Amino acid sequence: MALAALLASLAAFIGSLLAFQQASPAQLAAVLSDRAAQARTPRILIVQIDDRELDAAVPEDVVPFWRHSAAINEKYAHNHGYSYKYINFKDVPEGRHGAWAHVAIVRDLLAGGEYDYVMKLDGDATFATTDPLDALVDFGPLERGEKDIALAIDAMYYDLYECPRVHRLTDIERRCDAAGQRGEMITIQNASKCSSWFSADAWARGVHLGELRGVGSDELGEMWLESWRRGGVSALPAGATPHVFDAYGLAQRRRDLSEGGWWRDQTTTPAMAAFGAFNSGVYVAKASAASVALFDDWWRVPNEVCEGGDVAPRFASALGGLVSGAATEAACGAAGEKSDTRNAFTLRPNDLAHLSCADDSLRDYLSGGGVGGSPLYEQPALSLVLPAHMPRVDAYDAWRFNGPFSSLVWHPTGPAKMRRSIVHWFDDLLLKQQQQLDDTLGQDGQSRTRSSLFGYTWEVVPAIKDVIGWLAVFATLAFFAAPVKTVWGAGGIFRTGSTQHIASGFPHFVGFANCLCWVLYAAHDPSKLMQPLVINIIGLVFNASFMVCYWVFAPHKLACFVTLVAVSCPVAAAAQYAEFVGNASPLGQLAALMLVVMRSSPLVAAGEVVRTQSVEKFPLPPLLMTMVASGTWLAFGLYIGDASVTSANVVGATLGALQLALYFTYATVPRPPGAPPKVLLPLFHARSRWGTR
Repeated sequence: MALAALLASLAAFIGSLLAFQQASPAQLAAVLSDRAAQARTPRILIVQIDDRELDAAVPEDVVPFWRHSAAINEKYAHNHGYSYKYINFKDVPEGRHGAWAHVAIVRDLLAGGEYDYVMKLDGDATFATTDPLDALVDFGPLERGEKDIALAIDAMYYDLYECPRVHRLTDIERRCDAAGQRGEMITIQNASKCSSWFSADAWARGVHLGELRGVGSDELGEMWLESWRRGGVSALPAGATPHVFDAYGLAQRRRDLSEGGWWRDQTTTPAMAAFGAFNSGVYVAKASAASVALFDDWWRVPNEVCEGGDVAPRFASALGGLVSGAATEAACGAAGEKSDTRNAFTLRPNDLAHLSCADDSLRDYLSGGGVGGSPLYEQPALSLVLPAHMPRVDAYDAWRFNGPFSSLVWHPTGPAKMRRSIVHWFDDLLLKQQQQLDDTLGQDGQSRTRSSLFGYTWEVVPAIKDVIGWLAVFATLAFFAAPVKTVWGAGGIFRTGSTQHIASGFPHFVGFANCLCWVLYAAHDPSKLMQPLVINIIGLVFNASFMVCYWVFAPHKLACFVTLVAVSCPVAAAAQYAEFVGNASPLGQLAALMLVVMRSSPLVAAGEVVRTQSVEKFPLPPLLMTMVASGTWLAFGLYIGDASVTSANVVGATLGALQLALYFTYATVPRPPGAPPKVLLPLFHARSRWGTR
């Protein structure tokens, strides 16, 4: 597997170089931009935008949920290397409701170029997970430029459209509140057949994250069925399942959203326009021109909803029921009682005239300003503008992305966040984030990471990493020191002024290039790769001195220059490419390849061993050192989870084991009569190859 990974890395590196050589300038720019986007770690900003100051004093009977949420979300961002901002605002352009502030602010953040992605959370939205974002959000469509924004489908979409119109399991009616509260209600008949809140009575009981967190899916299914039994449902209704929404599937739901059935349906559009089919409380937006255009379009909806004194054709289908007066005329109660009621579809007082372009009430309704503005502020405008952008929208189910039961972001409903009884859930979530930080940091404050192999995961303890790394360093020092005698010692190149007794200086040139490549690679993450950085700096100095000495006394200096250029150009190309993509992997891949070639050099002599059945020219000490060095660096690479160090030394350790097996096989072969005695433990051979790690 390691050899396959190494070959795949080499193929990718060579493919990159071929793309450089063969592509036209325009194609080259496109290829490199795409590679850079894929290789570079994305810059993610998590932002909360609120008109409440974090340090402002609050009455004792007020739960500062925004303060709890900010503390949890900031800790989450810190744990995963994301940026975090809590932006406090005072005024919103055009006098709009404060909920519109995030549309303008996030738009500017996306256009600023400082971040690749911006994730916005409402002031009461809190991360319910310690997993990184890419564990729960598929960034693939965003990275490939297929999508611009990921957000949750609003609960009202399921209850007001999908359940009654798609699954045909429920009916919707609008009626006056029988309790005499003088308000209208949207009532879902047969709600026990289909509920986006996981159980028929979850909403009524106020079930929230604290009650469900940690409950397994089987237990959750039992809770669902039990809630139905309490509601008098002894068996599942025809067409209903405990997981009716999951069974329908997110892919199909996304197709429904793209086709726009929800906003073309004249029965449901008044309510859908009022409530919104998408929840704007939490979303992830990519920094792109298309995303900025979407936010600009979103902002313009209240200003462009009317055209020539009537609803603009673009919005006529969705808003026709709201401006025709039908919703107001159907309000419950006599004309004199309408002032006491609030329309269930528009959420406006029924004594107001119906929404109209003539008096700007429709504009005010969508902007959240003026009398009778939508209590959902900017969210209806989002649902009105998204049909034109749906191919670029990645929709997620509420319970996976953003909602009271969400596995990603906990967004409590209604007044739940104001209850004193809920504070301990904030405390528990903050504790989870802190525990993750404690798991990442040792007691001495050193950063810890986790490594995994074959399904097993373990913590990388700095002290253990350092012990393995420094053992590998000492095991490798002998390789770098071995040529000292043949280059600088008595009878060596420097003392004799000749290279005639040296078969080739090529190992010194390759060793220099290999050490340089490892130094450049390790310098990208010195805290993780301190030992490889140190040993290869030492190796770089040794090999530079050997190379220069050989060059000075070599009879063919041009050949030395050509050799240096030949071994250095790939390193320079890998360094440039690594710099461009913001990732050191090209350097690591090349360094691993060069190391494998150097570790394989004794195989040239292996054929001679088999042919002569003699180990005289196959010295044991370099073989032992190759095995020890490769083994310790393999252990180091596995422990820290570094692919380049691991793959190179898997091959090196394997070759070392094979060479030792070959040595001991022929070291015990009886010597033929008259043959010179074999040397079992000869000294270092002058033509041995030396490498790093």
